[in-house]
Amino acid sequence: MAKETIYVVQTWVAGKRGQLIADPPIPMTAEDAAVRRAYRLEEDKAAVMVFAQTADSETGDYDDPRIILRLGEEVEMG
Repeated sequence: MAKETIYVVQTWVAGKRGQLIADPPIPMTAEDAAVRRAYRLEEDKAAVMVFAQTADSETGDYDDPRIILRLGEEVEMG
């Protein structure tokens, strides 16, 4: 098995009517780098989330995402 964990920084901006609009996800290779990026982006975004997901590149199986950090407005993953 070739399992690999990816870290993703996901940001949202506030829309005209107050709804959150997701920006494109930012893939990262290390948890600490993802957390640092999230704190830098927090100032300009309505919400920021860092999550990790482990995948097996040979089989295409993905584990459930694991939330590492949430900043700003509450966002539901779903």
